[in-house]
Amino acid sequence: MNTVRSGEAADGPEHASNPPSRETARWAAILCFIAAFMCLVGTGWSAYARWATDDSLGRLGGYLPQDATSALGAMDTLNTVVAVLNAILAVALVVGGIMLLRRKPAGRIVVAVAGVFLLLAPVVTHVLATQIWSRLVAAMSETSDVEVMRFGPGLGTMIRGVLVALVMLGLVLAPSTKRWLTCQGADCTDRRDRPPRRRWVVLVCAVVVAVVAGGVAVVHWWPRSSPGEPSNAQEAPVGTPKDRLIGFALDRQPVPAWQVSVTDVGFTPETRVGDLFAAVSDRAYFSTLRSDPDKTVTGLVYGLDTKTGKPLFPPIEMPGWAGVTCSTNGPSVAVCVTDSCPDSIISCTGQHEQLWVIDLDEGKVTYTGDPKVQGAGNLESRSHPGRPVLVPLGPSHGASWLVASAEGKGVYGVGSQGEPTWFLPGNGDLVSVEINDPRVDDIAPLTVGIQKSSSGNDFRVFSVDGRDLTPTPPQGQRVAEVRAYVGGFAVEFDGGPRPRGVGLYDSDGKQVAMLTGFYAMANPAMPIIAQNRPGKNYDTGGLQVYTAAGKPQVNVPASILDHFRMIGTKLYAGEPPGAWRSWDLFTGQQGPACDMQLDSGEYVGSDGTTVIWRDISNQEFIAVDPATCQTLWKVPVKTGDDSFEVMQKAGTSLLRLTEHTIAGLRPPA
Repeated sequence: MNTVRSGEAADGPEHASNPPSRETARWAAILCFIAAFMCLVGTGWSAYARWATDDSLGRLGGYLPQDATSALGAMDTLNTVVAVLNAILAVALVVGGIMLLRRKPAGRIVVAVAGVFLLLAPVVTHVLATQIWSRLVAAMSETSDVEVMRFGPGLGTMIRGVLVALVMLGLVLAPSTKRWLTCQGADCTDRRDRPPRRRWVVLVCAVVVAVVAGGVAVVHWWPRSSPGEPSNAQEAPVGTPKDRLIGFALDRQPVPAWQVSVTDVGFTPETRVGDLFAAVSDRAYFSTLRSDPDKTVTGLVYGLDTKTGKPLFPPIEMPGWAGVTCSTNGPSVAVCVTDSCPDSIISCTGQHEQLWVIDLDEGKVTYTGDPKVQGAGNLESRSHPGRPVLVPLGPSHGASWLVASAEGKGVYGVGSQGEPTWFLPGNGDLVSVEINDPRVDDIAPLTVGIQKSSSGNDFRVFSVDGRDLTPTPPQGQRVAEVRAYVGGFAVEFDGGPRPRGVGLYDSDGKQVAMLTGFYAMANPAMPIIAQNRPGKNYDTGGLQVYTAAGKPQVNVPASILDHFRMIGTKLYAGEPPGAWRSWDLFTGQQGPACDMQLDSGEYVGSDGTTVIWRDISNQEFIAVDPATCQTLWKVPVKTGDDSFEVMQKAGTSLLRLTEHTIAGLRPPA
């Protein structure tokens, strides 16, 4: 039996003297309505931001780099998500506020959950928006004609939203709000004595954990680079890689490390060394003809280890082959085809056309048969006018890829039996990659080819696996020029009301940069863009070197020069027959003008510091230190009345070839 003291109500002294207050619940409801209004404003602003983003894409899409387009697309998505979330929160807050004023306990749960989202959403949105804007600004830094200006909610908006959410959560979770919602009427004894309900607390905690985890996951896995941008710097090398230069110091005249003759390989003494048609790593492959008047014409393919001079496999015989050379179709396959020769030419009578495919790793023929293609330089116009002609992409002495061009039709791939495979229409006129010397393999294999379109007025770009990579030009413009390089290609857009521009693309055809008012120069190692050269005004502007990822590397004042070669981390430029000078690709430091020639047929090789070139006029090989222009050593080409020595780079090795011997060179002791 309970005893009731004077002045106390039967349900307890606290509840008798201090009835529940509605002030915290009322202010919580007011803040709900204010926050709902803020959410509606946010919905409208996000919708406007999406419209502005779409408008920018519509007007400038042709000049925006791929990573800028990707960033704008991410911002578009973020604005959509924020608009929808704000609309949902506005409805939830209005419903929750009304439920609080009507003393519905469930309103407290609704407001608490909405408050948690209202607390975290501005933070997550601000972080994501900042990342996207950073990506956009970085991408647009190379596009001078487009101004990037950030608009939208900033740090102040985020702080204001967080403060409103914190105050609202504090009020709705206050004990007085709970008592006012749950203690309705005079008798609160039963409700006071009941154990507290904790299910809604567990629910709120679960929601908080889920939102926090989701925010962290979105921040962590949100894409930070565009699909066209390489994932790391190693995919966009600067200059020519060290492992593609000669692998020993050339500052002193090298001496033989080993030497083999044609008889050591198993040929007759009259047989010549032949042609070095491929060099892959420390393996060199040659093609020649057996010199034996008592036997039929027979082609020979053999390989040597350039470190030791040892044969890689027994010589491969090709009866009836009288071609000039073979070509690689990838790093380990060679295709050899007899010259097309019509019977109307007396010397061709009785010759049988044939094709051989050779596995260079195994040293064996994998296919031989009638050719469905013909070698470049053959008499195709008089023998097989419609037969596709083999064309190597990139340096012919490296691990190049083959395609087959058909005049007036397009370009084919070349299959495992030398047959035409995939086909891309065009006029079949392949644009040769302007390499200073196609026999030197300082660069990695090119994987992009160029042909003129069917109309002949523009160009088509394709990959070695048959994909059409031709970008769509901005409205009113055309593809005026294409330059291929390691890891991608540059496209000049011209015509129409827009200014001339150059787009840089990776080897998958994804745009990585868009530059306005520039011209692409021929250089297969890295893209070089000439600035401010309308009408070839050589007196203004400079050369901006970019990586294959579309990032600016260095600017050099060499716009007057049109002949380029990259060796190691240096850009060499000249105007033959004048001197050549160098620029460092990292610092831009200029070297002296040296009396040497690095153009077609003259550059031999380099270790990255010393350059060997062939003086055609004086018939000698000369080693030069380009930092000082000092001549370090010379070797004559002609060593006798009928004797010649040729220095030739093979992978990372330097070979000395005569008519009947091959020697691998090394530094002197």
